[in-house]
Amino acid sequence: MRLLIFLLLAADVLPAACMVAGTVTQVHDGDTFHLRVSSRVGSCRDMRDVVSIRIAHIDAPELRQEFGAEAGDQLGHLIAGREVAVSVTGASYGRVVGDVQWGYTDVGAAMIDAGAAWLYRPPALVRRWRIRTPRRDRELAAREAAAKRARRGLWGMPKPVPPWRFRHPAAQ
Repeated sequence: MRLLIFLLLAADVLPAACMVAGTVTQVHDGDTFHLRVSSRVGSCRDMRDVVSIRIAHIDAPELRQEFGAEAGDQLGHLIAGREVAVSVTGASYGRVVGDVQWGYTDVGAAMIDAGAAWLYRPPALVRRWRIRTPRRDRELAAREAAAKRARRGLWGMPKPVPPWRFRHPAAQ
């Protein structure tokens, strides 16, 4: 795992500010899991031994939402009990937010490919103040469109409701 982190940093594939690696101990839902940290690189040396990780750039259905359990199962099949590397990009609601890699698999992209998550689209105000990665967004948007065309996962439902609308129905 340390070799993987070194190679990703050396190739400048992931930001070097903070990276952690460890074992996934629990999958909460389709975009959140607990990680037992085994190694730390950069500014996250003081991070706790077990942290809650929110996968960056995706938004999966809530557990109590239609397709929520299936999205959680999909993430579990991908990473439960496995060693992953996380390039930390921020924090939200007490969770570490980051891009997650399992071997050569980009976990966020894999969830979108499977039709188990949407590309995260932050509100306009947040988008204006945060640094975004447009190339990454375009790549994931293309993956989401392909999953939708193929009717994979949640796209096989008649009218899938995005999690941000499910969480805030009055804002529609």
